Amino acid sequence: MKAYLRDSDILRRIPPRELAAYLRAQGWHQISRIGDKGAVWAKDEGRDTAEILLPLDPSLGDYVLRMSEALQILESVEGRSQLEILKDIETVSGDLIRVRVQRRDVHDGTVPLEEGVKLIQGVRDLLVAAASAAVSPKPYFHSRRPNRVTEYIQKVHLGQTEQGSFVVTALSRVTPELMRGQQMLLFDDGEPPFERQVTMKLADSLVATREAAEVASSLGVFDAFEEGVERGINANLCQALEFIGDEPEVMQVDVRFSWAPIRPISRPISSYVSFPSDMLPIIKEAGRMLKAISPVEDVELRGVVVNLARELDEDAGSVVVYGFLDGQIRRVKIHLSHDQYQLAIQAHDRKQPVVCYGELVREGNGFVLKSPRGFRIERVAEE
Repeated sequence: MKAYLRDSDILRRIPPRELAAYLRAQGWHQISRIGDKGAVWAKDEGRDTAEILLPLDPSLGDYVLRMSEALQILESVEGRSQLEILKDIETVSGDLIRVRVQRRDVHDGTVPLEEGVKLIQGVRDLLVAAASAAVSPKPYFHSRRPNRVTEYIQKVHLGQTEQGSFVVTALSRVTPELMRGQQMLLFDDGEPPFERQVTMKLADSLVATREAAEVASSLGVFDAFEEGVERGINANLCQALEFIGDEPEVMQVDVRFSWAPIRPISRPISSYVSFPSDMLPIIKEAGRMLKAISPVEDVELRGVVVNLARELDEDAGSVVVYGFLDGQIRRVKIHLSHDQYQLAIQAHDRKQPVVCYGELVREGNGFVLKSPRGFRIERVAEE
């Protein structure tokens, strides 16, 4: 059954540039132009040639009519409904991420309001995790985000929900790929724009997470998750997946990608990955462990020096500080320069507290403060 678009408001809202990008992606070519009012596009269909007159100015009196005619021609050429074609036109300039939750209690394409909000938040968290990994892969990202990640998330659009259990869509727009004739640019580094890097990183990281979960399920080891950090696995991604599927009624979480036609994918990449519900507890535990092994940046350590160690022929040395971390007293080892070590000796002898900043890393059963800076004796106010 064919569905014709008669709504003039919908037709008038179709941007000429979006339709032009869609036509180009479908193999159409502009053959002539009528000033700034219209352009003629053509496509060979066997022995025949289909033509579309694309209006360029939405203020023209016949803009709606010409858009309606264009959709009718595309419907005839593609053998698809105008509604399907319109949906693809609307998303032609962006990568579309569809996250589907298959639930036992969904039969009409709806979910409880709270669950819908939770799913949208989970999709947002997936994109934040992928964008953070695209900037710099790490096992875990703390609350402070790089500006590039924040700017990217602000540009992502939430699409219409779709039927099929319950599907949330997110549109990540990308810039079109342009060529200089048939030549490659001399100094082009070949890297896609950051928006495409994020969606590709999300696809790669989800596949890596699925593979790591399968290994963990078979062998009971965590290693594959840690090895997959460079591919984009991180605790935040694992937590987002578990958050989306953390309900007894959830049977499976599916993620599907549709890549923007205006910028072809530069390498083979998966467009679909699924996570059955029995895999999510493994992913949850992996997220906890990734967070546990992740360095904590910009830590302020306050405590007392309880141990000093230095080789006879070395100027630098190591100290152990008893200090508070996460509300608990911890033994933290610090490798100090000559001047810092001299201050540590003084603090130890006088039983004075010290302050130091750095990156906290768990090693074995203990902690190490790496890249120490600002090591000083804390002056205690006299009563």
